[in-house]
Amino acid sequence: FQLSTHTATLSSLIPYLRGLEATIEELRYSALHEYYPLVRDQFKKRVEPYREHAIVWQSYLMDPRFLHLGLLSEDT
Repeated sequence: FQLSTHTATLSSLIPYLRGLEATIEELRYSALHEYYPLVRDQFKKRVEPYREHAIVWQSYLMDPRFLHLGLLSEDT
């Protein structure tokens, strides 16, 4: 899909998904903690099937924009 002048790719979406996941985890200890289980379950329901998808992770690990983040392990 198109986001203004940027065409979203799998590798460009992953950091945003990780940020969303971190934000959801922060709900656990906030005043909105009662919503945490519901939001977490909805997020996992939609994202979890793709978490281990090889093409997603390959595109993420091989994208030079993310090499500075130290994401490549010695095993990669």
